[in-house]
Amino acid sequence: GTVRLPKLASSQSTQPLGPLEDIRFVDAVARRAAAEAERRAAEAARDRTSGKKRVLGLPHRTLIAVELPPPFYVVGPEVKTELEGHLDIELVAPAFAPIVSGAIHTNGGWVEILDGRYQLERAQVSMAGESPPTPLIDVLISRKLDDVTLYVRVSGSARRPKLSFSSDPATYDESQVLMMVISGGK
Repeated sequence: GTVRLPKLASSQSTQPLGPLEDIRFVDAVARRAAAEAERRAAEAARDRTSGKKRVLGLPHRTLIAVELPPPFYVVGPEVKTELEGHLDIELVAPAFAPIVSGAIHTNGGWVEILDGRYQLERAQVSMAGESPPTPLIDVLISRKLDDVTLYVRVSGSARRPKLSFSSDPATYDESQVLMMVISGGK
């Protein structure tokens, strides 16, 4: 919609907007606010001169909640899936290093790897509140070929993921499944 406001006209001059230089508020609330503003300015000046890196505008402790309610789609030429999950992010002074907890997971979909389309059986990234964050990964993808289904699993921490390959029926060993993935299932 559109809101249209008529031009306001007045024959009287009005008070200019902005701070009123000739008025000073001296109530208790104003004094506390002024003292707090002076304290912040002095702290910022100390941080600048001491070389400390400070994130201006953040309180001592900041909590951020990220909610991915379904359906949250991720779509591209090599992926199509639906995500959902929740992450809590905490930033605490002075370092403001993120502490992240929660998980995000898929609700099905597919990914393309080396010209082969794989079904997302499960994919989850979870965070347990470590600093620095250490995501835990649990991904299982599959691809149905003529007589076999190939499985690729990635698990463990993002810093040291474990990769494994298997098939159903178990007619191929891990190295054979890897070669089938690399060759596109041929």
